[in-house]
Amino acid sequence: MNIETKLELLRNKMKTENIDLLYVTTADEHCSEYIPEDCKEREYISGFTGSNGDFIITENEAILWTDGRYFLQADEELSGTEIKLYKMGIPGFPKVMEYIVGKYNEYLEKTETPGGNDSDISAASESSKVSGNSESSGKSPENTAFTVAFNSKLVPAEFLWTLKQNLNKTGNNFNIVNSNLISDLWAKDKDNPKPDSYAFPAYEFETKYCGEPRSEKLGRVRTEMKKVGASHHIISSLDDINWLLNIRGCDIKHNPVVQSFVIMSEDSCKLFINPGCINDDLKFQLSIDNIEIYPYDEFYSYLRNITSADRATLDNKSSETVPDNNDYPNSAPDEKNSSESVPDEENSSESAPDEKNSSESAPEKNNALETAPVENNQHFFETSDSTNNSEKVTRILLDMKNVNAEILNSIIDKKLIFNSPNPEVLMKAVKNE
Repeated sequence: MNIETKLELLRNKMKTENIDLLYVTTADEHCSEYIPEDCKEREYISGFTGSNGDFIITENEAILWTDGRYFLQADEELSGTEIKLYKMGIPGFPKVMEYIVGKYNEYLEKTETPGGNDSDISAASESSKVSGNSESSGKSPENTAFTVAFNSKLVPAEFLWTLKQNLNKTGNNFNIVNSNLISDLWAKDKDNPKPDSYAFPAYEFETKYCGEPRSEKLGRVRTEMKKVGASHHIISSLDDINWLLNIRGCDIKHNPVVQSFVIMSEDSCKLFINPGCINDDLKFQLSIDNIEIYPYDEFYSYLRNITSADRATLDNKSSETVPDNNDYPNSAPDEKNSSESVPDEENSSESAPDEKNSSESAPEKNNALETAPVENNQHFFETSDSTNNSEKVTRILLDMKNVNAEILNSIIDKKLIFNSPNPEVLMKAVKNE
């Protein structure tokens, strides 16, 4: 299947599902710099094989963004297709966020409906849109809202948050939905079949090589958890997980990591990993330190089921902070606290924040997530539920750059609100960084 055929089929599906703009970046579920073959949706749909790039398709445009390392390569690989190359960091080429907001503004001018349809993030539930059934995503025919779609497991939470902020500055007549259109198309492509998700064996990284047993590392993490009042710590980044548990693998080329998630508590550590990666000996070694093995695919459902009596922290390696917004995602951030991430017509020097493996270049001080700064730069989502005169609290620390959008949606499912008087990142502290 050539590129033009893919784009035609994709547009037909977008039209059926009322999607105005589909965004694809270069990421896996852990926002890794290097990603498994089966996550390379941007490469599949565009034909561009460079390690960094973003792709957007609309009814009448297809655009690829990449950085200066790949300008010549992109020109060659996109040759003969309709895909335009937008060069990152070169004047005259809008950034990804600028482009999306521009298309939204064009839509509002065309439809003359600058507001009135309060948008929500629609990719929130595996039981609905994120279940893998892309037929269920998108707006209904009678809904005239501008619809942006992407695979929420393969896009950083930071992008979702920033997109919502910027679209809200213009109006509320938009939808953001989860879409598996490219994955579905790839699965049906007999000429270029989608690679299988490999489960390579994980192995113990012995203490004589790493210098410290995992029991001591887990103990230091739990000490930091107590300092922030958290009973659970959720870790998504692969380097942190493999460091913490003294395990290694080869799930990603040239990276000695095994794909996994971790949820820690005061007395246990749940490792979500492909069962085929763990042999009996490694299971036994991990069980000595109360590390329980769960299937990788059960992570999101388990995350949603963390009880409201628990306080949970989410892995954070970012220095940005988030707005103190008490009813996200149903309202825009407070205007007086929100710094611009997309330039207006009179000021084109401001830009959207950087995302890992994305097109955005972070300005030195003007970052859309650097609003309502808080002490020590760690961010919690928090909700409370008063039952029998006792208050139950769920507290989740979120790193917008190193957590995918589906994890953010899983948290928003619980209708959590912001509360941000928080200390420095746990993993950074225990690594003495």
